[in-house]
Amino acid sequence: SCGGLSALLIGGAALAQAPASPPPAPAAADEFRVTLLGTGSPAPVMRRFGPGVLVQAGGRNLLIDSGRGVTQRLFQLGIKLGAIDTLFITHLHSDHIVGIPDLWLTGWLEAGYAQRKGPFRVKGPAGSQNLMDGLVKAYEWDIKARIADQNLDPANLKPEVAEIKEGVVYDQGGVKVTAFAVNHGDLLHPAFGYRVDYAGRSATVSADTKFDENLIKHATGTDLLIHQVAAARPALLENPVFKVILDHHTKPEEAGIVFTRTKPRLAVYYHFVLLGSISVSPITEKEVVDLTRKTYSGPLVAGEDLMAFRIDRDQVMQLSAKFVDAAIAARQREGLLPLAVAVLDGGGNLVAFKREDGSGVMRFDIAFGKAHGALGMGMSSRLIRDRLKERPAFQGALAAASGGRFIPVPGGVLILDSAGNAIGAVGISGDASDKDEFCAITAVHEAGCASEPAAPYPDWRAAGL
Repeated sequence: SCGGLSALLIGGAALAQAPASPPPAPAAADEFRVTLLGTGSPAPVMRRFGPGVLVQAGGRNLLIDSGRGVTQRLFQLGIKLGAIDTLFITHLHSDHIVGIPDLWLTGWLEAGYAQRKGPFRVKGPAGSQNLMDGLVKAYEWDIKARIADQNLDPANLKPEVAEIKEGVVYDQGGVKVTAFAVNHGDLLHPAFGYRVDYAGRSATVSADTKFDENLIKHATGTDLLIHQVAAARPALLENPVFKVILDHHTKPEEAGIVFTRTKPRLAVYYHFVLLGSISVSPITEKEVVDLTRKTYSGPLVAGEDLMAFRIDRDQVMQLSAKFVDAAIAARQREGLLPLAVAVLDGGGNLVAFKREDGSGVMRFDIAFGKAHGALGMGMSSRLIRDRLKERPAFQGALAAASGGRFIPVPGGVLILDSAGNAIGAVGISGDASDKDEFCAITAVHEAGCASEPAAPYPDWRAAGL
């Protein structure tokens, strides 16, 4: 099954800022996997959907919050909406719960993407029962109509709500979920973060919180710490509206202190609240990371929607890094020259990049140009070269239209999904073009995807610079 495209670890490779990426392969039954379904805030942007974190452990699918677009992200992952075992609500701010009606009602349907069997299980703070009771009333017409018209079983719609307090709130099949109180503001309680433990491994989700000692207490020693972050430029904070918002969240330098004290194997930002206005631009994710580095020097990722992590006993692995790793491993096995590898998503955004020591500084531009050209034309850079041999005027026009980021030589390979649609591209530069292409195709296949071209040039080993 075709793997996902997303940013590499910051500090070990380039920071990539990109929209949601194609998903990784399904989780194995004994795997501990965490996927960011939504990393945004109330802003209705396409790049970052509302807050939602999927935790898969012990064969169970646990969802922490259901913000805007969570159902679409689950659909992208190939996970039935009805397969969510339990929804855990951190607090009742609308951006964390606005996706609940969709998950609840659409998951009730008999379509292949839904098919819930049993009640809709919810655990959350005081007020969660009132929320679900209100939704039952609000959707009364729809519920009655579907029972009468489609003969849907009401037992698969019934909300089963448990209002929680701090402590263990779920313990089944070796998977334990602990809720801990967080400080989202004096008037915004109760609010909870969650820690999930399974088979000696753990993941912790901060939810919305200010700098909080109780979070540090419960997150200490966790393998994966997923933490929200908020930031704004000083000029913006002259407006009290923005100052109030920022005061309810953790700032990058404060989050760095949390990471330094809790010492996770990997820290990941989600739920970005990056404030801006018409006259004051918002802080960028790169600036957030730079600010965090003032107080934290360990492994850190700026999360993106559909970014997935596997928690092993001795490491936390970001699943999408395998495109780059597989290409470099192929290069090493064949004794080829050091490479620069660029991975682009279907929109042409750079989502992963690495340049090996010994690869020239211009190799990135060449690798990106190969991948960018392949996506732009919907065919491999080898095929582009072949078709442009007799069309120099068109080649010049393409180069101009792409701003020079168009390299029509082998090494730009399309990543295809199971339906044959291009969902990204890998571009490689460092050795002879045919050898670059071999490494790119090998990487795509080892990631579980199909490629265009499907196979490298037959005599690629004989190619020379």
